[in-house]
Amino acid sequence: MDQQIDKKGKIACAGVGGSMGLAALAGACATGCGFAAAPLFGLLTSLGLGGVAAFLPNLRIPLVLIALAFGIYAIRAFIRTKNVIGAAICGCALGVGGAFLGWQMTQANDCKTASQVEAVLQKLSPPSKTVFQKGMYPLWPELGRAPSISEIQQRLGMSSPEPVLHAFKELEGMGFNGIFFPGTKDIKWFWPFSSLDHGVEVTLQGEKMVHARCAIDALGMSAMFGKPATVKITSPLDKKTIEMEIDGNRVATSSPDTVVSYSDSCDEMLFFASEEEFSRYVKATGKTYLKVYSLKDALERGIQSFGGVLKS
Repeated sequence: MDQQIDKKGKIACAGVGGSMGLAALAGACATGCGFAAAPLFGLLTSLGLGGVAAFLPNLRIPLVLIALAFGIYAIRAFIRTKNVIGAAICGCALGVGGAFLGWQMTQANDCKTASQVEAVLQKLSPPSKTVFQKGMYPLWPELGRAPSISEIQQRLGMSSPEPVLHAFKELEGMGFNGIFFPGTKDIKWFWPFSSLDHGVEVTLQGEKMVHARCAIDALGMSAMFGKPATVKITSPLDKKTIEMEIDGNRVATSSPDTVVSYSDSCDEMLFFASEEEFSRYVKATGKTYLKVYSLKDALERGIQSFGGVLKS
């Protein structure tokens, strides 16, 4: 599934997750349990930091540790005042809050790669789903760029642009923002495509070259469109040119040393000429949270993400 994540998206999602957790639990604790101010503050601070940590991988470990400290403080405060019920409710609230925020993290639309694209399209009304499956998606590789609203309208034989605009509004209502360039109706990104050059070029057989947002997006396009694809990348650290041929669910040709980085952010799913280059990249950037995928594993993830988007 901007699937993919930019920094503003992370902050927005963190705010949503944290705020929802706090709003739900603050009222219950303050009005229903008669908690003292200090332990209540500890509880809410713990939940808030946990919500932020869920969406900021770089700061996740320190934030979780601080959140845990505040949670323990809140429980101990109740125990010291011999408020056993308060301590029990506090522990339950922290458990429920943690489960809720974990679920919220997996559902946060702008905060992950597009592994749920097919599910997202299924939630749209049938006319809006048609806008993307029959209009926008086929046009993008055909034109070699993002289609305009009027081009989508014309492809679908619509008498006005309103159904197309409504389809994008439905997505915005589901929490997907930043699809258009600010102040315009020009499409900036839409899984797995990007109007910006992120260094990943994909050419489907018989179509024009397009830009993918990240490695997983690029690898999923062949299965998505049912056509062989040529993928060309410049590795981020050594600037080596990597070329490969993807044919549906298999890598037809590629360097055997190519690997892919993986994280919660699409923008950090990159191709590397070797695992050694990946290791040096992690060391140089301090992004120790990155995992390494073999090209085969990354292809499987790409197919999982995009293989059924045009078939359902």
